[in-house]
Amino acid sequence: MTTKKDMHRLLLAVLFCATLPAFAADGTVAFAVDSLGRPRVSLEGLSEASRAILAMYSLQSGGGCSTANRCALTSELGLGDQCSAEHLLTVQRWFARGIPSMNGHTGQLIGPSASINTLSKVCYRTPDGASFQQAWREIRISEVRNSIRVIATADWVTPNDSGHLVFRSEYRVANSTIHTLAFRKQAASRSEEK
Repeated sequence: MTTKKDMHRLLLAVLFCATLPAFAADGTVAFAVDSLGRPRVSLEGLSEASRAILAMYSLQSGGGCSTANRCALTSELGLGDQCSAEHLLTVQRWFARGIPSMNGHTGQLIGPSASINTLSKVCYRTPDGASFQQAWREIRISEVRNSIRVIATADWVTPNDSGHLVFRSEYRVANSTIHTLAFRKQAASRSEEK
């Protein structure tokens, strides 16, 4: 038998859930590599904070790089060459509390208050065709108010193996600073998939 107290709890639960941010199931594709290997960047409608998040992702893995310094994602964001001063400063300015590690550097967090020198050391400078690579295949972004969720898939290759990584992250924007709320990485190598 349902009591008034149970109904009140149910109503509060429904109201609480209704106030949570409603994210698109798969988000907007901000970056993708097509079937011919060409990078596609779509920044239309993305907030300045989402663009800063994309700058942080391009900092750590290739985003359509043709050479060590020319990457489509970084260029389309208006940050010039890969690892340029503008690129590093944008990431440092927005991520004062640090950035999640996505490219094999130790720990889950780089920073907080990572120096330009530290960001320069983790910045991705591997040219297309190198023996060791990690490059974004797709980055999807969902924005609701001050919350941003990202699902990004990267392909990696070494002389002995290859595979992919899936990163699921959630960020909160407050006072022109991006805070990492959740970060999860799943990995699979081609040899593990066989």
